[in-house]
Amino acid sequence: MQVVDNLNLDSDTFIVVGSGVLAALELREAGDVDIIVSPETFQRFEANPAWQRKTFDDGTYALACGDCEIMLDWDSPDRRPNLSDLKGDEIVIDGIPFISPSRLLAWKERVRRSKDLKDIEILRDYLG
Repeated sequence: MQVVDNLNLDSDTFIVVGSGVLAALELREAGDVDIIVSPETFQRFEANPAWQRKTFDDGTYALACGDCEIMLDWDSPDRRPNLSDLKGDEIVIDGIPFISPSRLLAWKERVRRSKDLKDIEILRDYLG
């Protein structure tokens, strides 16, 4: 997870969500890295012109640079920043905080996009 290391973030200010944990556990490659950060960290990246705003269909947005996206919330029913909630379900691999495989599975089963179906199978096998 060299991309994450290069951001020089304090471990209490972020968590990697999405397929990042699958790559860290060597279950499959990740095409990109999705990171939830604290509001203060988000503001710091938002001020950096290298990070471009990427707006989603629902009006929310992330900051993107290369294969990395930085956001304030993930798996949040009210779209509020939820880093502290996610930290309650973290696992740490090589010093990097990731969302737990069980929380990722629950989310993927809930959103059930076609691109998630293989990951659901991988996660179910991993978790037994």
